[in-house]
Amino acid sequence: MLKARKANRVVRIPDEKKDVYIKLGYTITDMDDNIVHEHVEPTQRLKDLEAENEALKAENAALKEKLSQNETASEPAEEKAPAKKSAKAAAK
Repeated sequence: MLKARKANRVVRIPDEKKDVYIKLGYTITDMDDNIVHEHVEPTQRLKDLEAENEALKAENAALKEKLSQNETASEPAEEKAPAKKSAKAAAK
C-alpha cells in the first residue's frame, strides 16, 4: 500500500496504481511517509533548471578565462626552453 498526496487530499492506493496517480500529479509516499515520487510542477522545474543553467554558464566562462590565462602564461616559458636546447646543440 502507498499514499498519494495532492494539495490536502491523501489517498491510500495499491502499488499497482502508482503510475496512474503520478500522471495525475500526486506525490507518492509509502505508509511510513517516505517519499517514493515527488511531484514537481513543470513551471517550477523549468525555473530551477534555468537558474542552474545560468550558474553553470557563469562557471564555464570563468574556467575558460582561467584556462586562457594559464595558456598565455605558459607560452613564453615553452618558447624559451627550446631556445636553450638549441643553444646547447649549437655549442656542440
